[in-house]
Amino acid sequence: MPVKLDLYHTCQGICKTVSHVNHPLAGLFQKEFGLIFRQDNDLGEKPLREPSSSEKIMLNLNSFINWWVTS
Repeated sequence: MPVKLDLYHTCQGICKTVSHVNHPLAGLFQKEFGLIFRQDNDLGEKPLREPSSSEKIMLNLNSFINWWVTS
């Protein structure tokens, strides 16, 4: 699927949509979603490194989805 937004705006759009959901886990979802794009050793409050490679982002996304589906 072609991506029409940069990572920042993509995350903002998804997090903005989730913020309207009245669910106790919405905040956790938003926080963890942003970590999909980070390198493994860049887990602080703000990113300090460049985003991960597209292959790593796909692995992180699949792990994120699996965790949320099975939790």
